Amino acid sequence: MANSLHYDGTDLSTTAYSLTILKQHIGAYTTVNVDVQAIPFTSGVAQYMGTNPKAFSVECLIDSTSATHLTTCLDNLTLLFHAQTDKSLRFDDWYPARWWTARYTGGLEAVTLLGSYKAQVTLQFVAADPVAFSTTFNEPDLFSIPASPTSFDVDSTSNILDGNTYSLPTWILIPTAQSSNITIVNETLSTSFTWASTLHLGVWLIISGTAWGVVTSIDSGASYTVSMANVSGTFPRLLCGRTNIMTVTNFTGQIAMTYYGRYL
Repeated sequence: MANSLHYDGTDLSTTAYSLTILKQHIGAYTTVNVDVQAIPFTSGVAQYMGTNPKAFSVECLIDSTSATHLTTCLDNLTLLFHAQTDKSLRFDDWYPARWWTARYTGGLEAVTLLGSYKAQVTLQFVAADPVAFSTTFNEPDLFSIPASPTSFDVDSTSNILDGNTYSLPTWILIPTAQSSNITIVNETLSTSFTWASTLHLGVWLIISGTAWGVVTSIDSGASYTVSMANVSGTFPRLLCGRTNIMTVTNFTGQIAMTYYGRYL
């Protein structure tokens, strides 16, 4: 398989694009710095740990077979990239088991024709969140919360968490009784999260660290209602490769936790 890239799930090594990577550079994009501590929870903005976005400069060869094929490949690339919105970006030969959420920012406006129906182009992408995600989705770990408070060790169930930086799991709280003012504390990190509302029996509370949001659902997650007005503290994240002792207060039932490994 050619050393190419995948954008929004599309393999660019196929005949429709005929793209092969010649050289790539990945580095910090220093013109933007997101200070997450200044972002209120109600903004719905994901947390990027205050680090700079990541820039990708990818020199590519379009190995077409005719003038018509070259034109088609360029048209297809333009169509794929023209929206300039955040999409998944993965490379075949460079950390192939990881992907970034990145946006195409340019390159197709400067194409170098090499002869023999080949062309060279340098594609530019920027990932506002510089952290890469594992392509492996970690299936739910289930934790029983029989009483308040209850403490549990995340790592004893899921082994050592994948990744080399903080994990931002999705926590699904399924109550066995009505609960109010639910608090989740990561004792290892000394962080606390509180949802100061009432969770009724039959309603799920879903806390997403990646989306940085809280919703409730009456149909097992098929639909949901945003519930951010009574959120305070720090969203419950986990430190990979370490023991994470969690304590849950004012809740009884089950908690399901899913996550993707994250890599700096």
